[in-house]
Amino acid sequence: MSVILILVMAISLVAALYDFMFYKIPNSLVLALCVLAIPYFVFFVPNNTILLTLGISFVLLAVGFVCNHFGWMGAGDAKLLSVASLWVAPEHIPAMILVMALLGGFLALTFVTLAFSIDMIRTKVITGTRPLMDRVPILADYYKADFVPSYASEKLKTPIPYGIAIALALVYICLINIGALS
Repeated sequence: MSVILILVMAISLVAALYDFMFYKIPNSLVLALCVLAIPYFVFFVPNNTILLTLGISFVLLAVGFVCNHFGWMGAGDAKLLSVASLWVAPEHIPAMILVMALLGGFLALTFVTLAFSIDMIRTKVITGTRPLMDRVPILADYYKADFVPSYASEKLKTPIPYGIAIALALVYICLINIGALS
């Protein structure tokens, strides 16, 4: 199980990186997390919690898309949240959401107050990761898109990459599950 969870954490961190750089989460990463959930469910999830876990994931997807409709959350964030919940035991969902909310609040404060500095960092990260990511055709297309600045003319319109908070909350839960955090 540890190998699968390490792979999940790596994919989550790449999703967080893409959300930071481009304010988009590649569907291929969300799909990879979803596909990896199949052997996880078959071998490690008790049969009596599978339907509950799938139900929670569906509810979070629906809530996420409602939030997306009102502009409170990106569609990629909604999909990532839904898929992340597949990896979390139902009793740990409140902990994941709490960690995600705290990280999301911190991200919002950081992006609103330091938008210009964050754009300089984002530009350097995009430039630095491009040679590596150009080797992965599914992910390379994001480097061709126009740069979306962090700074908005109105403070309440500053884009916030909540996928980072979702991914880090999932990593936190995975670390607990493999026993790295007790």
